[in-house]
Amino acid sequence: MRLPVILGDLVALRLVLFLLLVAAGCKDEGGTRVVDFTRTIEIARPGTAVPEENQLRVAVGAMVSPKETFAHYRELLEYIGAKVGREVQLIQRRTYGEINDLLGKGEIDLVTLVPVSR
Repeated sequence: MRLPVILGDLVALRLVLFLLLVAAGCKDEGGTRVVDFTRTIEIARPGTAVPEENQLRVAVGAMVSPKETFAHYRELLEYIGAKVGREVQLIQRRTYGEINDLLGKGEIDLVTLVPVSR
C-alpha cells in the first residue's frame, strides 16, 4: 500500500507549489496610482489672450493627473491648432460622464477618450 501514500505526497507537494506561486503573484508592486483632481496647478500660457470664439475647445478623457495629461497631449494639441489655425484650449474633467455633458451642451468642440501613445 505504498503507492497511495506516494500519490498523496505528490498531490500535497503540487498544492503547496501552487499556493506558493499564487502568493508570489499577489504581492503589491505599487503599480496602482490614485489621481487627486482636487490638487490642480495653473499653467501660464504665453502670449496674448485669444478671444473665446477663436478657440478650439478640446476635452480629454484622461487616466493620469492633469499635469501629466497636458504633457502627453501638448504636442498633439499644438499640431491640431496649427492645422486649423486656432488656439486650442485643453479641458479636463474627472469622469467621461462630465465630458459627455459638456459635449451635449456644446461647451466643447472636440473630444478624445483614447490615451495618446508615443
